[in-house]
Amino acid sequence: MLAAELYDLLLELMALLCKKTGHNNMVCLQFITRFGVTDMVPAGGQISFGDVAAKVPGLTESIVGRLLRHAMTMHVFHEPQPGMVAHTKASKALQTNPVLNAWLRSGTHEMWPAAVKMLDALEKWPGSSEPSETGFALANGTVTTAFEILGSDPARAARFGRAMSIYAMKPEYSPSYLTEYFDWASL
Repeated sequence: MLAAELYDLLLELMALLCKKTGHNNMVCLQFITRFGVTDMVPAGGQISFGDVAAKVPGLTESIVGRLLRHAMTMHVFHEPQPGMVAHTKASKALQTNPVLNAWLRSGTHEMWPAAVKMLDALEKWPGSSEPSETGFALANGTVTTAFEILGSDPARAARFGRAMSIYAMKPEYSPSYLTEYFDWASL
């Protein structure tokens, strides 16, 4: 954590801002999760950009290559030889861990569109704390809560549920922080 902070502090301003703006990162990660690209790459093998493009409706080999190469800058996949894609530790984890895959897909398909609508929601409903007046509602073209929106689609609800279970796997989200370390006697 401290090494990452030091790295950020030493970066030139433009490099720091570029590193922190992740819209391009989200596009390539959304591509990977929407079309199941991790499942197209054989374990221990490789596949050509052209073969991936042939399995993705409407995208050319050139676009697929650009999206994959961007993911490779984040160490999701690698290019063992020109025009070929193979797994890295990160892409293999997405392929083999359904919870991690659901978390990333939920983030790129549910949370990211909602996040970019958040300021619109704040302008539309100034000071609101209503759960139906959110960027999530705007991103989904409705005025209902996120849970009603997700609950109305069994596939989305199941994916969101799987995605949220990732937090049970992370020690920093353990309920013990609340039960053991909160000063309950002060209440």
